[in-house]
Amino acid sequence: MLINRLLTISLGFVLGIASASAQGWYSERQLDKQVDQYSFEQAVSGYEFLVTNKKHKGPETYLKIANLYYGRSLYKKAVDWYTKAADEKPEIFLEHEIHRFSNALKFLENYELSDFWTERYNLTAKKQFPTNVRDKVQQLKDIKITKLTNSNSDILYASGFVPGSNDVLTTKFTESASYGDDKAVTNLYSFKILEGDSLSASALEPFEMNFDTQFNIGEAIITRDGKTLYFSSNVSTTNKQHKKAKKTNQYKLFQASLENNTWTNITELPFNSNRLFSSGHPTLSPNEDWMYFASDRPGGEGEMDLYRMARSAEGSFGTPENLGPKINTPFNEGFPTVINDTLYFSSNAHTNLGGIDIFYSVISPNGFSDPVNLGTPINSSADDFAFLQHPSKKIALIASNRVSDGDQIFLIEGNLNPNKCSDKIQGQVVDIETRKPIPFATVTTYSGNEPLEEVQTDSLGNFQVNKHPCAPQIFHIVAKAKSKVYLPFTADIVSEETQDTLILPLGKQEFKIYFDLNSSVITDEAKVVLDSLVVFLKESPTVKIEIRSHTDSRASNKYNIWLSNQRASKSHNYLINKGISANRLSRQGFGESQLTNDCHDDAGCSEEFHRLNRRSEFIITNE
Repeated sequence: MLINRLLTISLGFVLGIASASAQGWYSERQLDKQVDQYSFEQAVSGYEFLVTNKKHKGPETYLKIANLYYGRSLYKKAVDWYTKAADEKPEIFLEHEIHRFSNALKFLENYELSDFWTERYNLTAKKQFPTNVRDKVQQLKDIKITKLTNSNSDILYASGFVPGSNDVLTTKFTESASYGDDKAVTNLYSFKILEGDSLSASALEPFEMNFDTQFNIGEAIITRDGKTLYFSSNVSTTNKQHKKAKKTNQYKLFQASLENNTWTNITELPFNSNRLFSSGHPTLSPNEDWMYFASDRPGGEGEMDLYRMARSAEGSFGTPENLGPKINTPFNEGFPTVINDTLYFSSNAHTNLGGIDIFYSVISPNGFSDPVNLGTPINSSADDFAFLQHPSKKIALIASNRVSDGDQIFLIEGNLNPNKCSDKIQGQVVDIETRKPIPFATVTTYSGNEPLEEVQTDSLGNFQVNKHPCAPQIFHIVAKAKSKVYLPFTADIVSEETQDTLILPLGKQEFKIYFDLNSSVITDEAKVVLDSLVVFLKESPTVKIEIRSHTDSRASNKYNIWLSNQRASKSHNYLINKGISANRLSRQGFGESQLTNDCHDDAGCSEEFHRLNRRSEFIITNE
């Protein structure tokens, strides 16, 4: 999680890994206190010791272990423990744990099961996070991404270019630090991007500051005139405050000034907190009139949010303002950077391929456009974050753990800001599954809430709209088919981006419910889906539905045919009792003949995989 990326630096996990038996930890309550004191690695070792020795609380303990591994981005281990908890007691998952399980499954590229847990989160939290994310993320062309040569494995990520140079500020574990002492765990360093037959990195050099080295230094940015440095740290500058900060482990923002080639006059920025919240990840807008940063301060949208505040030419600041629910989610957003009029940031939500992904949003007088995943190969199913683009060269840096458990810096080369522009946008509206064109659909463009133009697709689903004018601009575009069988498609389009043909895929209404083992009872969760189906059918009086019901592979084929027919009948009767005419409905039970996965007899699947097969599907048979 992004907040743990912040805390990893501020805390350094200073107690390291120790066996629970060596510490004499046999009480789960004592281990819970270790978590409260940020001794995460000792806690997870202790919990696993309790599980091994059968002194634990069952699935509740499994969830604690899973959450700790998830917080360290050890997603495979997290999935193992989330799966144990889900197999025994799935109802104990809290909303954020449902999301974490779904996100960790993406890291393993188990997108089918991830979608199941995303759907469960959406029903539980009444949100609309996307499924089928791989189909919704762009694949960038002519982009080369490689591990930066000579990138030290102790480097955490790059945080800024030194103005007017190829020097990069970065955060690194100090060579002298050892877990358990009071010395700095991380500090600022710099390296140069070396140009030759291929780009590489020079050796790291300490970034000298007149600052007590026992304090941990995080992200940093230097103003264009080279005279002011903004950075993050987890402590203040006196030992008394240091002890207090170490106890509460809050992260703060500081500034320093350059005098006689020395960074000095280090002071806290005025919007920090000693106890209540952390602030980090500072960056400046191109004209330096805004500072953007991340914080978990009260009143936000989620765990860690993005904020900005006005900055005067003299360097004074206004009041921090949250970037709002379009950017921030109930989870974590961080690592902002602003290039021209575009905000880049990292998030473990939105249309996410797994772990943490990098997104962008275009800034306009009306606010921020809907965040767009930066696409593959820049993003992967692992953690990808801390996007940093050179102000004049076609290169960028990101941090990622895609090739190992630790973060490494990767170099991106290519045209990251295409600016080919015509005065028209051409596109086609298609069926998302068959890719067949949808004729006579309506396509409308908006600027903010103001409609700009409405056109209709031709017999081949093609359309053309104006850009108003040919310049960088955000358009909100909506495509609607005549038939309510199709869901509307909406997106934010940046006019300066190259699009040979803009494809607007419309998906059909999908309705599916799940059953408990050996049961045909309509659950409360299923009733929510069926009630939405009733609304759709009443609004679309000509649509007919076939109910197809299924079982998992357990029990005999004969029994499963009977059980699936029972499920089809119960689903059918529910709709009729809600006022849907029987002549619009047909039904059939298929038993175990159409499994959605490989959970056949004796396959040893978990309960969650078996549950995916115990379903009724409601198929639209006409349009």
